Amino acid sequence: MPHAVLLLLLLGATLTVQAQVAVNYGNIGDYGEAVAEAALGGGHLIVEGLPAEFLEARARLSQDLLNKCSEAVFGFHDETKRTLALYAGEASQVPSCLHLTDLRPVDTLMREVAQSLAGLLDETIFRQNVDMAVTLEGGQQLQSLSEVISVDGGRHHLDHWNVYTIPNETTALRNYQDEQDEQVEMHADMGLFLILSLPPDDKSLYFEEGAVSIPDDGDALVVIFGEALRAWLAPGVHTVAARHRVIIPSSSESEPRVVFGRMMMAPPTALNAAGEAYQQFFMAPQAFQSRRILSQCAAGQVYCWLRCMTPPEGCPAENAVCWDFRKMDLCDMTPGKMQPNCALK
Repeated sequence: MPHAVLLLLLLGATLTVQAQVAVNYGNIGDYGEAVAEAALGGGHLIVEGLPAEFLEARARLSQDLLNKCSEAVFGFHDETKRTLALYAGEASQVPSCLHLTDLRPVDTLMREVAQSLAGLLDETIFRQNVDMAVTLEGGQQLQSLSEVISVDGGRHHLDHWNVYTIPNETTALRNYQDEQDEQVEMHADMGLFLILSLPPDDKSLYFEEGAVSIPDDGDALVVIFGEALRAWLAPGVHTVAARHRVIIPSSSESEPRVVFGRMMMAPPTALNAAGEAYQQFFMAPQAFQSRRILSQCAAGQVYCWLRCMTPPEGCPAENAVCWDFRKMDLCDMTPGKMQPNCALK
């Protein structure tokens, strides 16, 4: 029964989200109440009115990812999903297939949106929350979301470009258990919030209340609030961590999809008001997942920081190592540590 789960979901969950909160990029500062409503209500919103420079750069990057990129790739073993993970602020980790001239306008807009949203939340729902104190490793005290995401020049976020392609005939013949293992279940992210840039006319992102519909010109970002905002940074404010999933289209007429995401995070060693380190909170649900994945890596793949990764072209699996490209050393696989810089080398 190939792709039974996908077909049922595609047929049974086609309702487009009706109560989607939307704000305009050009005057985002005027939307404090709307952003607060989204954070306390559905847990997600859309940012519209994006500049042409961003849309054009994103289109070029998407084409490069589809046609030129083969490095630093990991994902599902049937190749329906490939991911390039880029830790912010580390230019040495940007694959050579992506041009910095295109990455810069994308990075600039993401930073502006993140800072604007954080500022609006600080001015509204977090204004009087006394439990939001964050202590950095050196003892510095932070009192706002804006300060938390600005530490070290704002480099504590996780960027990822995902390339989803149409399942091929081999994929269609996979057994049901493999299909269950490969699909991402409905989940809430462990970051503070996630900013997603989806392809034009995309309808593959699902929240519990239905699918999100992206305009034909791609002029929209989707913002999804995460568990860290609700349970780590400000447990006294009842924000909603929106559960969501991406469904890979099974139609042979579907085009490959390129999704860019930026997850805003706190510094790994930052302590919240209760004394819990951010990396401890972020990694808490991953212990079981890492053990499960470790036992399920396909032939020719190697386990490396919560992923089954395919070694670089020309590198046999037995010669591949899990490498920290930020520290230029072997990846520290100690349980409970965040290592988004790690990939196979």
